Amino acid sequence: MYDDSCCEEDEKNPNEGGYIKANHGWDHDGDEWIEEEEFDYQNYKKFYRELPKFDFWYLITGRAFLRIVQGVSSLIAFCFVAWVNAYFLPTYVVQATLLSAFGGSSFFLVVYSANIIRSTKLRWIFHELIFTGLAVYMIGISTLIMGYSAIRWQYSSWIISVIFCAFSFIAFLSDFISLISMHRKQPDCRHHDAKRIRDLSPSSIHSESIPVEDPY
Repeated sequence: MYDDSCCEEDEKNPNEGGYIKANHGWDHDGDEWIEEEEFDYQNYKKFYRELPKFDFWYLITGRAFLRIVQGVSSLIAFCFVAWVNAYFLPTYVVQATLLSAFGGSSFFLVVYSANIIRSTKLRWIFHELIFTGLAVYMIGISTLIMGYSAIRWQYSSWIISVIFCAFSFIAFLSDFISLISMHRKQPDCRHHDAKRIRDLSPSSIHSESIPVEDPY
């Protein structure tokens, strides 16, 4: 025999540092007081906020603009370089560099716009620094190669490719300098998106709550 009057349910407002729901009472034999599991909605909210979710507003930020310029300029430059079917070994290095730059910029654009940075524990800024640093170096060399090729062979498509290589180089250089500056100011940050907040209303947290089963 046990006393049901001792059973109670506690609930706190989600706005007050966490929502906790717990059941208390005597066990079925009535000889032991038990306290059921607690569910902390603050931790649940933190987990919920880190689920991948497409964020359109990231695409209009300054960093996203740089990534878009990097990708588009690299792809256009690649097309103009490949347009001329001339055997010159350095141009193949340029094509590989531009394709890699396009792929890397597109990858990071998707990672940030899809909120994947908050669903993983990787130090994304470290990988970004490596990628942008290599891109600055390789695209700088590619711009010089295409400048030399355009002057020597006078192909109009290669001349245009130099312009887009320069756009890509400037975008990568600006991105790299900005990342270095941010990393020096905030050495512990895991990604450059640390200051942006994606709001999640307490009502949606409450509606997604996982109920605690009644042991009786």
